[in-house]
Amino acid sequence: MHRINKTMLLSMVGFAFCFSACQKQPETPIVKQSLNIVDQSINYGMDLKPFGLINQSDAEALFKAYHLSHPNDSETQFVAFKIKDLIAYLNILSKKNQGDEVYVTFGQYSEQTSNDLNKIGRTTIFFSGNTAFQNKIHSKSGTDFLEYLNHGQLYP
Repeated sequence: MHRINKTMLLSMVGFAFCFSACQKQPETPIVKQSLNIVDQSINYGMDLKPFGLINQSDAEALFKAYHLSHPNDSETQFVAFKIKDLIAYLNILSKKNQGDEVYVTFGQYSEQTSNDLNKIGRTTIFFSGNTAFQNKIHSKSGTDFLEYLNHGQLYP
């Protein structure tokens, strides 16, 4: 009798296993990877901490060193961009150029590049996705991305 119960129990476990293995499992949706910068940061499930973050004392030291080497108060001290514009630009870079780098290049406003006569001669920065102009470095893909971002507010 003990042997029959054991055999019967093993048979039922085997049947249950086979039955559950043969059932159609719900389909797992295929997730298409988004090139959207904001989507990618959300997918990590935590706040993204970019490489190169510095603390406040290091930032202050960089700022002070810059001002000691550029004592003219009329020179550009910093340039401000709206976060939404930076995110939109980075999304353009990642979609069109499939790039993973952005270059921040220093420039100087001239009569050709400024609508404001007060900005002529002032230092600015602009962003590009494929070219570091000083070294004539081009994107790894070899394609030129000819859209640049420069509209930051100069201070002072």
